[in-house]
Amino acid sequence: MRSVLCCVWLFLLMLSVAAHAASYEVDPEDTGEQALFALREEGAITAETLAALTVLRRSGVDPVLASRASLYGLPGLTYARVDGLLGDAVLTVEERRRLAPFLVRASPERVSGDARLLSAFAASDPVLPPLALQVRVAGPEGWRVGLLTSLTRRRLGAVHRDARPRTLVAEAPGVAVVVPKFHGQWTGARASVLVGSYRLGFGQRLTLDTTGLPTPDGFLPDDVVRAPGNVERWCFLGEGACAPEEREAVVTPDFQWDEGFRGVVGTVRGPVGTDAAVSVTGFGSYQSRSLLSHALVERSSCEDTREGCRAPSVLLTGTGAPAGRVVSRALPGVFREWAGGGHATLAWTSRMQVGATAWGARPVWSVE
Repeated sequence: MRSVLCCVWLFLLMLSVAAHAASYEVDPEDTGEQALFALREEGAITAETLAALTVLRRSGVDPVLASRASLYGLPGLTYARVDGLLGDAVLTVEERRRLAPFLVRASPERVSGDARLLSAFAASDPVLPPLALQVRVAGPEGWRVGLLTSLTRRRLGAVHRDARPRTLVAEAPGVAVVVPKFHGQWTGARASVLVGSYRLGFGQRLTLDTTGLPTPDGFLPDDVVRAPGNVERWCFLGEGACAPEEREAVVTPDFQWDEGFRGVVGTVRGPVGTDAAVSVTGFGSYQSRSLLSHALVERSSCEDTREGCRAPSVLLTGTGAPAGRVVSRALPGVFREWAGGGHATLAWTSRMQVGATAWGARPVWSVE
């Protein structure tokens, strides 16, 4: 299957919308990551709000260099206030305090960074608790690097087709260290480039947006990880495959992450004559993607229509692997996705722009 999307948009903010700020269903003072996860579990905020604020916290916004769209994505800033900041105004002391978790400097004066080690556990865990390590470093001249690594215990291994008909085989899970996300980024006055994991979006969100922000404007580095939710059953095999005590046992799930774009993305900007400016973004991605076991279809089981199609059986392999069919688990690396495209914007002012986006994606199946 091949997917190609194209959109041309006209962005004219001449109406009276200056009094409205981006709605996140939560006050900026309550946007600590643990508080956000708790609010999401309670149903107080949507998954989109959680994703957007988490991305903002991890990527940050430089109020000196940010565009109108990027500034509007900050909690509590109206378009009227954003237009003031694009002019001669500056953030007040109170605004800087309130927005501190979301503000960064694109080019700090010296090398700085942070590292976060995350874990979760339950008293009933029969194995090591899951871990996640996020590392970020930024330095002068506009460069930034980041890394996400995780200790997993419940993640299935490589999947391949078995000699038996309508059967796949997956390596049994075990303790392993994976590096799902990394990036290196450079940002200058007229250009920026990123190699690694990134999120991408533009003004017309229905065409292309993986940022979750209300007004996406280009690419952001991606090292976001999701904390484990409630405990899950230790046994993920079908009936009769596990002993009664194993079927009743529970364990903390592994950390989770989105399999977004991974590759190269860059933007160049420059003037056009004396009254306009142009911005051009191009990207390419090659990402390994997972699917739930029941989302696959065994084509040989289908009749003339897709009705009656069945998912293939997924069995475990490996030393000491229990016999039984895997039920509702993510199968890693089922296909690789090639994706690429571009976006161009011609702007006369920050409130009057015309732009176009075109992109396409093609899956390459690892399991046929």
